[in-house]
Order: sequence, then C-alpha cells, then structure tokens
Amino acid sequence: MTTSKPLSTATLRKKITKQICAYLQEAGFDTIKGTTAWRHLPDRIELVHFWFTSPSDSRSISCTPASFNLQQGIFFKSFPSGHVMQFEDWLPEAYDSNMLISHRRTLSQPSLKRRDIWLVELDGSNLDECIADAIAVLRSQGESWFIRNRDDSEAIRALLWDEDEGDELGTPQTHYGRLDCPGRNHLIAYIAMGAGKLEIARDAFDRLLNQRVPFLMAGYPDRDYKKVLELLEQEKDHEQAKSKTGE
Repeated sequence: MTTSKPLSTATLRKKITKQICAYLQEAGFDTIKGTTAWRHLPDRIELVHFWFTSPSDSRSISCTPASFNLQQGIFFKSFPSGHVMQFEDWLPEAYDSNMLISHRRTLSQPSLKRRDIWLVELDGSNLDECIADAIAVLRSQGESWFIRNRDDSEAIRALLWDEDEGDELGTPQTHYGRLDCPGRNHLIAYIAMGAGKLEIARDAFDRLLNQRVPFLMAGYPDRDYKKVLELLEQEKDHEQAKSKTGE
C-alpha cells in the first residue's frame, strides 16, 4: 500500500495563490500583491484578501498550514481617511475596508467545523477542488455582493437594517458591527452625504454625534453635519421659491 507524499507548505500555498490571483486578474482587479487584490473604481476601492493559517492557528483549528480563508471588502472614497496619496495609488489593507465579509466554502469537509476555512490536505490530494470551490464562491457570491453594494442605496440599507451575521459556530461573516453602533452610523453618514442623500446623512450624523465615541470620529463630523444641514436648508429654500413662481 502506498501513501501520497506530503508536499511542502510553500509549494501548496504558491499553487493556491497563483490560481486564485489568475481569476482575480481576469475579474478586473488592477493591482495584485501577494494574497491581496485591489480594484479601483471612481468612488470606491474593492479588494479581495486571502490568508493562510499559521502553524499555531492550524493546530487550534485542526487544519493544515496550507489551509486558507477568503475575505473581501469595500473602501468608500467618501469616507474620511488619513490617507494623503491619490486614491488611484492607494492599496488599503482588508482592515481598512468600511464593509468587510468573510466567505464560507460550499465544499463539504466534515472533518473541519469552521466553514470559513478551506482545508487543504498536505499531500495536495484535494488542492484542485479547494481552489475551484474558492473561485466559484468569489465568482458567484463575491461578485454579486460587490455589484449589489455599488448602489449606495443598497449599501446604506444593509448598514441600517442587516444584522451583523455569524455562522453556527459564531464565526463572523459580516464585520459591520451591531445595528446603530457608532461605526455604522459614521459610515452611513458619509456614504449618504457623498451620494446626496442628505436626510439620511443628517439623521446618521445626529445619531453619531450623540454617541460621541472619540476613536471613531475620523474626519470632521461636527463640521460636516452643519454642511448637510445647510444643504438641506438650501434645498428647502429652492423648493419654496419654485412653488411661489409656479414652476
């Protein structure tokens, strides 16, 4: 009886990276470095990031160090940032994302309870099916999530109403924070402001300023709140002027 010889972790990781990045390049991601890819759009930066489990994590998770997780996120350019370069040159990390999700495999792997990890056997026997499943998830679930949230109204709706999701083990899938938390209100305010949805922006700024969490107060929310109020007043004056002239 013969057994398959284990491949090196480096070899397995290299094959995974090469094939997933080839798909991401085809999908229009303009910059790829290591295990992160960025797609620059006029009003946002979309990114996909996958990470391999460390030896210590592999032991605690009961997987191999060639196993991996997939995340994707969006950085909205309307959101205040300390970034001083041109957005076209900026490559935000996954943790910079304003909206971030972790994917779940559809591949059945009964020996691993965590569905946010693709378990890659060290002999490479299931390497191709893990890669194929990960790419299929990115192509279907990942792209549909990106496209859906390119509508600012949908992104705002999700942040206003969708619960922060976790799976049966409690492992987070979305990373938005609880409903009505300062982080969500901060993001809603600036997305809505950038999209010209001034009433939504006003209400989100109002909630945010009442919550007063200093480390989440990037930008100038007090100033921007006043700007939104001024714009709403200008709209009101314009509508009144139109009604008087019978337009």
